[in-house]
Amino acid sequence: MDNPKNLDQNFISKPENITTPDQVDGFESGPTSAALEQPTPALATSAPAVPDLDKIASAPAQPTIVLEKVENILARDMDKVFLSMDLATQAKFKAKGEETAVAITNLLQKTKVQVRKIINLIVDWLRLVPSINKYYLEQEAKLKAEEIIRLHKNQ
Repeated sequence: MDNPKNLDQNFISKPENITTPDQVDGFESGPTSAALEQPTPALATSAPAVPDLDKIASAPAQPTIVLEKVENILARDMDKVFLSMDLATQAKFKAKGEETAVAITNLLQKTKVQVRKIINLIVDWLRLVPSINKYYLEQEAKLKAEEIIRLHKNQ
């Protein structure tokens, strides 16, 4: 029998004995470096098989619906007042109204709804109307706030 020391040496390959894929006839080598730099179309356009249901059914739909309803409540019965303003005041009034609607929607998402803050936001918005009676302004703000609170309780 062979010496165990000789067997171990036979199994240990030396670098000159190792064949590379290029040395074997008929073996196709792997992709070149130019092919590796370009992304594969199948990987670039693939989408996950199952959509993330938590993202679809959660938050984005609820606040936008509430925001639209709050904007509708604020805009109700304001068309004559809005049309009586000049263009610069109309733009300010509209921008401030949208900010007010977002702020009210944020207040409605909190655990404790602060009605006084909602009224103050509406009053600040309605103060942009030129020559408005302050008592009418307060009354209109309270009516709109009550309607918004009713909307919040019905959800």
